[in-house]
Amino acid sequence: MTVMRKNAVFIISLLGLALPSCANPIYRDYVYSPLNSDPFVEIQKDGFYRIGDYDSYESNGHKINMDFSSIYQLGNVRFNMPTVGEVPLLVIPIDFEDSVGNISSIKNIESAFKGDNGTNQYVSVAEYYDRCSMGRLHLLPHVTDRFFRSSTYPKKSDLASLTGSGAVSTLTRLYNEALAWFGETYPSIPLDDYSFLAKNGSKKIPLYFIYNAPYSGEADGSSNRDSMFWAFTINSPAPISWSSIDMMHLSSNKVDAHTYIHETGHLLGLEDYYDTFSTSILSKVSPLGRMDMMDCSLGDQNAFSKMLLGWERPFVPTSDCDITIHQSSLNNECILLSPSWNKTLFDQYVLLEFYTPTGLNKVDALYRNDPSMRLMRRPGVKAYLIRGNLKLYNGNVQTGEYLTPNNYNGGRLYFGRNNNSKDNPLIQTLNKYGNKVTLPDYFVASDHEEDVSFIQNGEVVSIHLSESLFFQNEGIDNEHFSDLRINGNKLGCSFKVSELTSSYAKIKITFDK
Repeated sequence: MTVMRKNAVFIISLLGLALPSCANPIYRDYVYSPLNSDPFVEIQKDGFYRIGDYDSYESNGHKINMDFSSIYQLGNVRFNMPTVGEVPLLVIPIDFEDSVGNISSIKNIESAFKGDNGTNQYVSVAEYYDRCSMGRLHLLPHVTDRFFRSSTYPKKSDLASLTGSGAVSTLTRLYNEALAWFGETYPSIPLDDYSFLAKNGSKKIPLYFIYNAPYSGEADGSSNRDSMFWAFTINSPAPISWSSIDMMHLSSNKVDAHTYIHETGHLLGLEDYYDTFSTSILSKVSPLGRMDMMDCSLGDQNAFSKMLLGWERPFVPTSDCDITIHQSSLNNECILLSPSWNKTLFDQYVLLEFYTPTGLNKVDALYRNDPSMRLMRRPGVKAYLIRGNLKLYNGNVQTGEYLTPNNYNGGRLYFGRNNNSKDNPLIQTLNKYGNKVTLPDYFVASDHEEDVSFIQNGEVVSIHLSESLFFQNEGIDNEHFSDLRINGNKLGCSFKVSELTSSYAKIKITFDK
C-alpha cells in the first residue's frame, strides 16, 4: 500500500510579514546542538512519575513491540525514516526542458534545508528538527549541486495532468530514475551513505524532490491537492517527498521552509492532523484547531507527535499532586492523564502541555496578522485528547476490530482513527469554552474568543475563534467536559492551572474520591 500525504490546508507563506531581513543575507550551514543520545530513565516523584521505557503489549500469545516505527512498518507496506540519531536525507532538485534551474535556486534550497536563520524567514528543516527533538534528531540534508532531469518526464507538461494514484506511481518512477542518475553523476559517493535499515532488514533511501515549477493554484489562488504539482509524501517503496521550489516563497533573499518541514514530518511517519478529503473551506475539519505543524504547517510539533517520535516522555500522576511543566518548545514536557493507562503510546489519554509564543512558535504567533492562521500570542496550557488505539488488519485492509489482549493474529496494526472527522479523531485540542469533547463544525483554536471574517475565493467567510488555552485557576473538573471518556470510562481526575508564568505552569492534579 502506498500512502499519499497531502500538504496542510493552506500553503503557508511568511511573505510580507514584518520579519528582520537584509538585502544580501550571508549563507551559513546550521550549527547543530550536541546530539542527545541519553536514554530516558524513569523518575519517581511524590504523587507522580516520569516514564522511562514504554511497555510492550501481549495479545493472543504474541509479544508486540510498541515502538512507533515498529508499528508503522508492520506489514512491510510503508516505511518511515529513523527519528533519532544522525539521519541523512538526500535532497534532489529536479528541473525540466521548459523550466531550467540555476545555481542560485540550489543555494536557496540549501538554505531551506540546512541553513542557519540568516537566510531563513523561519528556520531550516535541519534546525527545526534539531530544536523540536531537543537534540535527539540531527537531520543531515545533502542537496545535490546540480538539477536532475528525467528522461521519462523531461517537460512540465508530462506531469501536469497527473493526479491521485497516477501522481503516486509517477513519483515512484522518478525516484528510481533519480537514484540511478545520482549513482552515475556522483560515482564517488555511495548511495548507502543515505540509506537506513528498515525494520524488515532492507535498506531504504529517503529522498526529497524539489521541483523547479509553480505549484497548483499559485497564480489564481485555487488549488488541486491531488495534482502532481502540489506537495505530498509517499512512504512506499521508501519515504519520498515532493514539493515546489516556489513553496519557499523567497522574500528579501530569504526562504520559508514551513512546507518542507511539514512534509519532512511525513517522512518521519507523522500523519496529517486535518481533513484531507473535503474541498470546501467551511467543511474542513481540523481537530487541532489548525494550530500545529502537521495541521496548517504552523509552529512546533505537539506533545503526542514528540512522544511518537521518541523525543518526549510524559509525567504520569498516581495520586493528588502538583506538577510543574515548562515551555513545550524548549523542554518537551507534558502530563498524561488516564484512569488506566496501558503504558504504551497506543491507548487513550489526555495530554497537557505548556504552550508559549516563543521558540519554534514565535514567528507564527507574533508575525502573522490573520487570527485564523496565527498561533496564540499568550502562554497557557493546552489539553489534547488522544484516541490512539490500534486496529487489526486483514492483509492490508483495516478491520473494524481494535487490538485486545486476546485477538492479535500476527498481522499489521495501526491507528484505528485519523483526523478526517471531528467525531472521535485521533488527536484533538479540547475547546475550553465548549465544555464538551464534541468540536464545532469549523474549529479554529485561539487564545481568545472572537468572530472574524476573511476573503476566500472572492467570498466573505465568517468563522469563530475558540479560546483553547487554560489560564491560571482554570482547568477541567467533574462539571466541565462531562462527556469526556477514556476507553469508555470517566477521566477519574481533574486538573487546574494553579500558577502560570511566561516560563512554566504549575498544574494541580486531584483524583476523584
